[in-house]
Amino acid sequence: MSIVNAERIISHLKTWLIANYNVAGAPYIVIPLSGGINSSCAALISKKSNIATIAVHIVFDSESEHIVSGFCLENNIQLIKVSGSEIINGIECKVENIDQDKKFYIYKKYLINNFANMVSSSISNIFNGTMLSSFDKNKINFVRKINKISDAADLYLFGDLYASEVSQIFFHMTKNLPIEYYPFTKIISEKKLKDENFGWTISREELEWADRENLKSKIKNNLGILESADSPPNHPSRFWIGYNSRQRDIISKLNRLDKNIIDKNNNLNICRLRHIEGMAT
Repeated sequence: MSIVNAERIISHLKTWLIANYNVAGAPYIVIPLSGGINSSCAALISKKSNIATIAVHIVFDSESEHIVSGFCLENNIQLIKVSGSEIINGIECKVENIDQDKKFYIYKKYLINNFANMVSSSISNIFNGTMLSSFDKNKINFVRKINKISDAADLYLFGDLYASEVSQIFFHMTKNLPIEYYPFTKIISEKKLKDENFGWTISREELEWADRENLKSKIKNNLGILESADSPPNHPSRFWIGYNSRQRDIISKLNRLDKNIIDKNNNLNICRLRHIEGMAT
C-alpha cells in the first residue's frame, strides 16, 4: 500500500503517455488486453487521455472474452478479437520429446504469452500504432526474466509501479464499473508465478518485497543485493542476517537469476515517477 496520491499519479501517467504518443506521431495506441487488472488499467488511462486506443484480445476462453468485451463496451474502447485456441493447440501438438507436465507448462506460459504479444505487435504494425505494455515493475524486473517473455512494446506505462500499486490505481478509476466487467485477476494476492527452472512459486507481494530490499541495499556505490556479484550472505548491506529462511530462498534465487540475464531493461521507455516526491513510496 504505497500509493501516496492516486489522482496525481494518474495525471502524471496521462501526461507522460500523451507526450510519448505525440512524439511517436502514431494514429493509435495499441494495447494487448488480457482481462487482467494491468492491461485494463492501461487501456483506461489511454482512453481517458483522449488517445485513439485499440485493445487486442486473444480469445482462449469465453470467460475472459465476456469480461474484455463488456469492459471495452462500457468504456467505449475499440476492440479487436483474435481467436488463438486452434492455432495454439496446433503448436502445442508439435511439442515432442518432453514429459506432459513440462509440455503443459510450455504451452501455457511460453506459447500463449509470446503468441499474444506477437499478434498484438503485428496488429500494431498494421495500424501504424504505438504498442503500450501494461507490465508493472514486478513483471519487468522478474517475470520477463523468469518466463523469457518477449514483449516488443514501445512504451511501458507501469514500469515504475508495483502490481499492488497498479491495482490501487485501477480501483480508484473504476468505482462505478459494473462488477461483471471487473478483471478476473482482481484478487492480486492469489496470483502466483511459477518458475520451472527452480520448481518454486513466488507471489507478487514477495517479488515486490525483494525489489524493495534490492533498492534499500544499494549502499554508497554498491549494487543491490539482487544485482551484486557478491553472494547475498556477503553483500555489504548485511541484510542477509535479518532474513528468515523463505526470504533467503527468494533473494538467493533472484540474485542467481539476475546474473544470467543480459537485458537489464536499460533501453525500455518507462514512465518514471518514484523519484517525484508525493507520488509513491
